[in-house]
Amino acid sequence: MYKVWVIARREYVALVSTKSFWLGIVLPPALAALTLLLAALGTSVERVETRRLVLVDPDGLVSGFETAARARGFEVHAEAAAAPGDERRARWAARLVAGELAAVVEVPPLARADAPVKVYVDNVAGSTARWLGGAIEQAVHHERLQRAGLSADRVSELMRPVAVETQRLVSAGEKEAVVTSDTGVIVPFLTLLLIMMGVMSGAVPLLQAVVEEKQQRISEVLLGAIPAAQLMFGKLLGTTAAGTTVLGVNLGVGTLLMARLDLFHHVSVAMLLVAMATSVVAMLLYGSVFLALGAASSELKDAQGLLMPVMLLFLSPLAALPLLTESPNSWWSVGLSLFPFTAPLAMPVRMGVVQSVPAWQVVACFVLTGAATVLTLFAAGRVFRIGMLAQGKLPRLGELARWVLRG
Repeated sequence: MYKVWVIARREYVALVSTKSFWLGIVLPPALAALTLLLAALGTSVERVETRRLVLVDPDGLVSGFETAARARGFEVHAEAAAAPGDERRARWAARLVAGELAAVVEVPPLARADAPVKVYVDNVAGSTARWLGGAIEQAVHHERLQRAGLSADRVSELMRPVAVETQRLVSAGEKEAVVTSDTGVIVPFLTLLLIMMGVMSGAVPLLQAVVEEKQQRISEVLLGAIPAAQLMFGKLLGTTAAGTTVLGVNLGVGTLLMARLDLFHHVSVAMLLVAMATSVVAMLLYGSVFLALGAASSELKDAQGLLMPVMLLFLSPLAALPLLTESPNSWWSVGLSLFPFTAPLAMPVRMGVVQSVPAWQVVACFVLTGAATVLTLFAAGRVFRIGMLAQGKLPRLGELARWVLRG
């Protein structure tokens, strides 16, 4: 057992000393801080910048829009009501590209009530385009009400939005927390990414290291001093410890940030504990698979070819995230959270969305995933023992199956 710990310590130190390991620790908080900073800068620029806007409204259908646009910081220039020709459109396009205009709003005459209001902008995905669309729609509704003889202010008062708070039912003494649809999706998504990062930070370098040791014949020297099972288990423990370190640091920073902002009530402690436990199981499960694939390959490109189906299986909960968040109690979602190779990622997502997941499903998740991990470790140990000494072409699936069955 002492040799296993020596191998595990060596693998852990080797991974911790790499640049990719520290990038995995530093990059997520840095990206989150950069995203918040850019969002704040974008908001401040939106408030103070004055932009020119051309408005073509022959019948005054959006008279209230001009007032709203000026309050927003736009400098509105009304042009002649005549139908714009190709020459004037070309001039508008040149000014939009040059940045002299923010937008051109062209409102059709009343005789063409079925024609759409056209908004020409250079950046169709920007906040300016979105605001213009909403402001024009509101102005048209206001004008229609006035022309119908209705009081727009009275109608606006009657149609004032109703405040609706979505929250989970909590016990007496617990703090109630309003859960928006964005929060309900973002929190499980971030949890999913953190678990994936922790698994990938240890498993992928493990496969590359095994292939390199096999190519350089280092594995033959190691197997002369330690049994194959102990060598594999030591490597697996070391990489699992490294992945757990990355996951623990990122979850710790996220927890401190949420506690600082009084947002910790959005995430249940049970979900965090299950996420940590399932991520460790996932590191052992997928780490043993990557070890076996690396041992069976003589070159890195061969291992990458075998790795593709495993990665697709590992990333399937990410593709199924809309299903997990929209229908977390459907049989598809329950199946993903119980299937051993997807359960470590799917179960924390479900627990972050619904009020509570049945206890038997959580227990079944750990039982099935734990049993699959033990079987995978056993099969990977047989493949590892034979593959580390095998040279030549990549074994076929039938040959790998014989290695697992016969040892």
